[in-house]
Amino acid sequence: MCVSKALSTDLIGLPSIRQVISDHALSARKSLGQHFLMDPSIIQKIVHSAGIVEGVTVLEIGPGPGGLTRALLGTPASHIVAVERDLRSVGALRELVDVASPRLRLVSGNALDIDLNGLCIRPFQIVANLPYNIGTKLLLNFLQMEQAPQKMTLMLQREVA
Repeated sequence: MCVSKALSTDLIGLPSIRQVISDHALSARKSLGQHFLMDPSIIQKIVHSAGIVEGVTVLEIGPGPGGLTRALLGTPASHIVAVERDLRSVGALRELVDVASPRLRLVSGNALDIDLNGLCIRPFQIVANLPYNIGTKLLLNFLQMEQAPQKMTLMLQREVA
């Protein structure tokens, strides 16, 4: 997998994910099914297993503070569309969007209420650390999309899997 050196360089000036969490007083909320990905080695394993190739759009549901999102920006994907419900996280992602726009698009809203079919330029894949309380419903929605994603790389709670 190729990593975009130009974009990786652009991200160097951004605060770490831990700093973003601290600066925005973020904490994972059980009511939103949140679990923030912070371990760089786990994030890299997820991105590597996704096998993202040039020209695809990646749909990420629940980016939280943006750990996985940053790694996705280091892939050859042409676009990343991140859907986030938590307004605290939306605010925390603004710096990343400023650096990565127009390649990164942030959609504020509940993924269960948004028409996901219209968000992604084809071909697309889904890479997401799904909120555990809606993981099953989202997976079923993904399987019923008008045009199926090329691939899905999803982190789910053990009970859902």
